[in-house]
Amino acid sequence: MKDDAAEFVEQDKIKNLVKKYSEFINYPIKLYLSKDVRETVPDDEPEKKEDDEEKSDEDTKVEDEGESKPDEEEKEKKTKTINKTVWEWELINEIKAIWMRGKDQIEDREYNEFYKTIAKDHMDPLTHSHFSAEGEIDFKSILYIPT
Repeated sequence: MKDDAAEFVEQDKIKNLVKKYSEFINYPIKLYLSKDVRETVPDDEPEKKEDDEEKSDEDTKVEDEGESKPDEEEKEKKTKTINKTVWEWELINEIKAIWMRGKDQIEDREYNEFYKTIAKDHMDPLTHSHFSAEGEIDFKSILYIPT
């Protein structure tokens, strides 16, 4: 990679580009992405020396009837949280093509975004018509009238 194109190696940049340019493609596109996951595991490290010294002093003392030793189960339950990197496939283009969905499932905002994408126009269209025709040839279509 060139020095000035290093940003295109970052997984977030790749994900955003693929999402932007494959928004209305019917074929699934997946990326192999890394995620940081926090995981709780048992703490196998020995306790600090100070704790051991205090315990040895406690063991030599005579116990009163009201006092009790700490349960060993509480010692075993100590856990620690670690960060782990997990690699998994993530589906990027989840949206079904806008012309394949029903009219009642699509908002005006989605129609306008689609128009701006295909027409490379920064303004919303004046109007649109979403229809399907059946006969010898079946098709679904969206007709836009630019402003």
